[in-house]
Amino acid sequence: MAAMRAIRPGMPVEELETPVLTIELDAMERNLARMMEALNGSSMCLRPHLKTAKSPAIAHLMIGAGAVG
Repeated sequence: MAAMRAIRPGMPVEELETPVLTIELDAMERNLARMMEALNGSSMCLRPHLKTAKSPAIAHLMIGAGAVG
């Protein structure tokens, strides 16, 4: 198996080995803020689900924005 090259933030898409998950961080943070705003004042809460996100880093972003977990 060939070694994978390191992936860096801001790396040109053309240089990424595929398949690869990419995230538009600004859009994700905007969507997360919208979800938290929609839940504000309700008895419901946002809870990170690692089976869905498959990323501890995303779960930590969600918790930092006010999700419970």
